[in-house]
Amino acid sequence: MEHLFCDCVSAEWVWGAVNINQGKDIISFLNLSLGSGNEEEVVRLATAFWTIWLWRNDAVWNNKVLDVVSARDEMLRLCLGWKEAYDTMGHPAHQAAMWTPPPRHTLKCNVDAPSSIEGASYGAVVRDHAGDFVAAKSGRIEGIVDPYMAEAIGVRETLSWLKEQHHRSIIIESDCLSFCNAFNSSSFDLSYVGLIVKQCVSIARDIGDVSITHVRRSANCVAHELARATGSTAASGVWIDIPPSCIARFFTQ
Repeated sequence: MEHLFCDCVSAEWVWGAVNINQGKDIISFLNLSLGSGNEEEVVRLATAFWTIWLWRNDAVWNNKVLDVVSARDEMLRLCLGWKEAYDTMGHPAHQAAMWTPPPRHTLKCNVDAPSSIEGASYGAVVRDHAGDFVAAKSGRIEGIVDPYMAEAIGVRETLSWLKEQHHRSIIIESDCLSFCNAFNSSSFDLSYVGLIVKQCVSIARDIGDVSITHVRRSANCVAHELARATGSTAASGVWIDIPPSCIARFFTQ
């Protein structure tokens, strides 16, 4: 870790400084940086680590030549993105997004799959153009702690269930931007999670008219609440016409 993120020449290029950790071990370096109380430095630390990690993977797996200018541009882009999304108090700078109903003759299904060290769970809630409850499904995802993998599996399980219900025109909403981008991308990812995404694409084609879009967490809260309830009680199931008690308040007139 110390070599990859701090000591190698490529890492020094990204940081724009030599001996960035000043001889400290990686844990001491992180503790000092994160404990500084300087938000700008902490954000820079996170963007540098993430950029170096992606850069290294591109070199190893895609045989790409290291480009220090592109790496620094990526760091700047990530830092600016953070500043745009958060105010100085660390809270979202924009107003909470609201759920919006789909067009007539189309259903909207919100999906979420929060994960923890105990595993993951997913929740899917289907509503119609009037915002009325149609159906819901939840379940556990055993042995998975990676958030991206959990989101991909959650959508795959949801699509398989929707296919069984013979729904033909569906909008899937997820707050996992990585999954939404991967699903809508024309490139092919050979990783394990990439294969899950490919399965999602295949099932969606079998269903018919399916689109997957990204929403903020605030517009996806009903699916998040269902998934959380499933994770805390180890309960799972399917509900038709009448919502489960854990999300009933979202449909109270």
